[in-house]
Amino acid sequence: MGNDYLISKIKNMYIMLLYAISKEDIDRVRLHLSDDLASEFEEMINDNIANNVIQKYGELNVASVDIISIKNDLITARIIAKYIDYKIDRVSKNFVSGDKVRSEYEVLLRIRYQKHNEAMVYRCENCGAILDINLTGVCEHCDEPVDDSDSVYVIESIE
Repeated sequence: MGNDYLISKIKNMYIMLLYAISKEDIDRVRLHLSDDLASEFEEMINDNIANNVIQKYGELNVASVDIISIKNDLITARIIAKYIDYKIDRVSKNFVSGDKVRSEYEVLLRIRYQKHNEAMVYRCENCGAILDINLTGVCEHCDEPVDDSDSVYVIESIE
């Protein structure tokens, strides 16, 4: 597996994470997150709910992903992303706060297992539909979370 595939996978996982946060549904990406990190994002979502706001992201651009190191089953990468980070009122949908952001994150990933087959067709275990597993981690046809057999990485931390 080349670095281009790995970089693409990391970009996709990051975008899926921000999408899940904005949809207030961390289950969409839970299989890509360590338990601690999933809990951290669930807590953030619950805080937003308690404060009557919804977290949103606009104009998301992952400017770059650089692999810093690969040691044993751990991968360290640097993500540079630009986006509008804002919150809207849960009821009125009016803008509450926000800013344009240029962020740099160091991401630690753990290899969960080694399984990759380019020719494999992935199907939803619930409804049998063919999946595009790179979109959201949820079947587009029945809205059930999917076990992404191609996802061999779990994000351990984002700093």
